[in-house]
Amino acid sequence: QGFSAIRGRVPGLRVFLAYHCCYLKDLDDPAKGYLHPDSPMMDPRVRKALSKAVEREALNKAFFAGKGEIMQVNHFHPSRPGWDPAWEKRYQEEYGYDPERAKAILREAGYGADRAPRPTIIMQPNALFSGSDDLLEAIAGYWRAIGAAPELAQLTNVQVADQRRQLRFNNHVSLTATSAHLFIGVGIYNTPFSSRGSGTEDVAINAIYNQVKTTLDDQKQEPLWRKLGEGIFQRQMDVPLFWLPAEAVVNPSIVRDWVYP
Repeated sequence: QGFSAIRGRVPGLRVFLAYHCCYLKDLDDPAKGYLHPDSPMMDPRVRKALSKAVEREALNKAFFAGKGEIMQVNHFHPSRPGWDPAWEKRYQEEYGYDPERAKAILREAGYGADRAPRPTIIMQPNALFSGSDDLLEAIAGYWRAIGAAPELAQLTNVQVADQRRQLRFNNHVSLTATSAHLFIGVGIYNTPFSSRGSGTEDVAINAIYNQVKTTLDDQKQEPLWRKLGEGIFQRQMDVPLFWLPAEAVVNPSIVRDWVYP
């Protein structure tokens, strides 16, 4: 009793669902296509439907005491380079909770009562926050409600790392938490250059990221980041969930305030 919580000033830690499915056969020759071309996840409409099926406000309240900040585009934030305020206005149409629209999108993609997408949800413990398995089971319930048929796979960290490295995941989803900088986060989870198998791969996104890497002028980088973020936003490259605040519990008679990180 008598203690209080001080919240960190800078958004860093975030949680999202990564799609594992869409890997180029040859990074040097994109014309060779993808390793798993028949995966339902290859269709951005399926990815969009799964994202719109998730009621983020309810998950935020249930698992994060309502403290999470809903993320419009993974890795991007108003406090970071490349932010486009238009994403906030367009978010509801692209990602906002709408199960009926999600069902319609699946029908447009060729799925129905006799043919359901069957994503595999990797049930892997996450050390950065508790309750990750419960959160994933809740998301599986949202997906079943729109006609998908998710399967839950219990895998160890070693098994996940091995299958990721070998690009064996073809229709899989994992819950991911990171506090990486924008450059590192995009590099790992939205391009194949830092860590293959950690997320979707897209030829256009790869090209823009290469431009960012070779542009040292911040002012010239800014429009490239915005273009890259727009590509991630449109292509539904993952399921953005929340920015999570860092909090420290202090004795207010000793610590009045603490500006961090």
